[in-house]
Amino acid sequence: MEEFFYLYVIILFFVLREVLMRKVTNKGFCLCAFLMLAMVGLRDIHCGADTWNYCDFFVNPKKSTTYYSIQGVEPGFRVLNSIIGIFSHNENFYLFVTALITFCPIYWYIGKYSSCKVMSLFVFLTFGTATMMYFMSFYLMRQYLSIAFLSLAIVFYKKNNEKINKNVV
Repeated sequence: MEEFFYLYVIILFFVLREVLMRKVTNKGFCLCAFLMLAMVGLRDIHCGADTWNYCDFFVNPKKSTTYYSIQGVEPGFRVLNSIIGIFSHNENFYLFVTALITFCPIYWYIGKYSSCKVMSLFVFLTFGTATMMYFMSFYLMRQYLSIAFLSLAIVFYKKNNEKINKNVV
């Protein structure tokens, strides 16, 4: 929990710096984005109430006694796990790759369309308890995956002059 406080302080520092200097810096945005990614992607598998369950499901996808095998998950999530499993069945690799997949499209969206990027990161970080819970637990990862795909769709929609094409879909 203490690390989350430090993350807030660092991002607030860069927000104040951007506002007071009236200058958008990519270095501050990149540092804050990396810190957010690192907090989620480099966590221990025992951080949070359910991270271990997700890692167990990832490492043993065919085992019928894992929590998410019994509970059930979305088919898309199973496909994502299978694709990541092609490269490695290491839990730490899994946590880092899912953090990359869920955060990078959101960072891309912010970087492309925000005039105050660090402020947008701060708003993203504080838009409710959802982000804090994602940092402390892992169950919101599937919802953040949806937000990431929505962010990608918006970027492709804007790139295509606000017309729907196969990239948007």
